[in-house]
Amino acid sequence: MRALTTRLMALLLAVVLSACSSEAVRPPPAELKPFKAVDKLVERWSRSVGPDTEPLRLRLEPAVGEGVVYAAGADGELSAIDLETGKRLWRVDLDVPLLAGVGIDGRNLYVATRDGELIAVALADQAIAWRAALPSEVVATPVTDGSRVFVYAINGVIMALDSRTGSTLWTWQVAEPSLTLRGTAPLVAEGGRVYAGLSSGRVLALDAQDGSRVWDALVAEPKGRTLLDRLVDVDGGLKVSRGLVTAVAYQGRVVQIEAASGKVVWSDEASGYVAPAVDQDMLVIAEASGTIRAWDNRSGQPLWSQDELAWRDLTAPVFWQGRIVVGDFEGYLHVLDKASGVLRARVRADRSALQVEPRVVGDSLLVQSQGGDLILYQLESSD
Repeated sequence: MRALTTRLMALLLAVVLSACSSEAVRPPPAELKPFKAVDKLVERWSRSVGPDTEPLRLRLEPAVGEGVVYAAGADGELSAIDLETGKRLWRVDLDVPLLAGVGIDGRNLYVATRDGELIAVALADQAIAWRAALPSEVVATPVTDGSRVFVYAINGVIMALDSRTGSTLWTWQVAEPSLTLRGTAPLVAEGGRVYAGLSSGRVLALDAQDGSRVWDALVAEPKGRTLLDRLVDVDGGLKVSRGLVTAVAYQGRVVQIEAASGKVVWSDEASGYVAPAVDQDMLVIAEASGTIRAWDNRSGQPLWSQDELAWRDLTAPVFWQGRIVVGDFEGYLHVLDKASGVLRARVRADRSALQVEPRVVGDSLLVQSQGGDLILYQLESSD
């Protein structure tokens, strides 16, 4: 196991410096106030899948396929868990620390290592199908379109690899600012294109087959004198649906962009570093301040805002059974009314932070904590 590379150490240092520099003006997290719950989150099962990763704030997130949950631990363990029962089906020790995963297609699971490798593990027999050297560390989950695997390294290289062999198909170099937030946003592979949120405050669309540029669109422009003031990362990931790409930038805007042309349909001032949630009629974001805001996603008309979770370092929101769910830095899950943003339920999933977006699986909700626990919930309502 080799030490963290200089680039990754610099990335982590930037996060620390950013937090320290803003500590004097950052308000304390809002205290959670009692309220009358009208829903209840019921735990179906819980399973440990790795060690505590809270100091590094890794984005290890589970993948789901054919009734099985696949989860990675920072220590290099890859586990398969039965979705219905929580029983561990198998476990593989890759013997190398992991930074990102799990990506999945019909053939392999994909994880990125601290040593700058991408590893493909065959679903059929859990053997390592191939290993590929990457240009730098990858801290966002690899994505796939079935025939290609796409990664976005922290040195600004977007890379496509053959999913059968691991050979490099193409690369694209992104110009990175000198200071960024937490790394790189997860890529989205959709409709023959690869979409990336950039640290420069832009969204980039590439052709999935050859890596050529299709378009790029401005989400936010850097402003101010200091490096911190000029941070405009599109860091939390994008959502692509109904022919639209939705993005939110730190200290910038929330925008909806035509996927075909890159034309901005509508925008509003916002500041966030987690992915938006989008369904047929609503767009919701958790801002950097912890305020949760909702818009009509056709017109861009603001609908409501909720600030009772201010400065609680929220996860990306998700829509679940007609509600909205977010996690926070103390391991709580919060359920909000979709129409009004009013709190409906709360449960403490873990004593460690919830960092990655909760995963909706059918009528259940799956979360992976920074403490290495995987937990599945169902919803009970008194309505």
